[in-house]
Amino acid sequence: MGSGDWPAAVSPLLHYVTHFEARVTGAAAIACLRAIAARLIEREDVDAAWFAAALQEYTTGARFGSTLDDAFGVRPGRGETPWWEAEALAQRTALLRAIRGRHFPTLTARRAAEKIAAAATRYEAARWRRHRAYTTPPADILGTLTADLFTLLRLGPAPGVSTVRAALANERARFIGHPPASNACNDTQDSSNNGNSAEADDETTPRPDDHRPAAA
Repeated sequence: MGSGDWPAAVSPLLHYVTHFEARVTGAAAIACLRAIAARLIEREDVDAAWFAAALQEYTTGARFGSTLDDAFGVRPGRGETPWWEAEALAQRTALLRAIRGRHFPTLTARRAAEKIAAAATRYEAARWRRHRAYTTPPADILGTLTADLFTLLRLGPAPGVSTVRAALANERARFIGHPPASNACNDTQDSSNNGNSAEADDETTPRPDDHRPAAA
């Protein structure tokens, strides 16, 4: 749930918590979190029960060493991928699929992966050295493949061909710019690659172009 998805009555409180000049800490911060939980429950938000239960677990266990990471389930377990890495991977996978649909709609996954990986590597070795200081794509590359590569490299180093092919696996005729909306608190995220090979794509079937997805 992004900040723009919060109920209207909660958003001002979130703004206060995250943007007020004097940082809210300690008991005041807990009061704000409890107020958010109460408002979510009042509005019967789909994630209200989860949020309230996690907050209750933390507030009752804090004196015994419980942490917010533990209560909200964001501490990586042994051998688990940290949430920030998993999130970046999902974003990269969605973006690579969007790049294929936007710039290489008629190519197979194999050929599209080669094209994307090569372009990303070239960009990383040249113009990216100047662009990396920007937080958004420079105006002169907006609407181009380079702009999408800019967003891609903001997520990490240029991916190799095998990485791109894994992201494009099982994509057929539909391309997306963002993961589909879902109740993230109740849904289990699917792996970006279920093991099927990109070679399964029909080499002779062109892929229909899609509308330009929203910028990642």
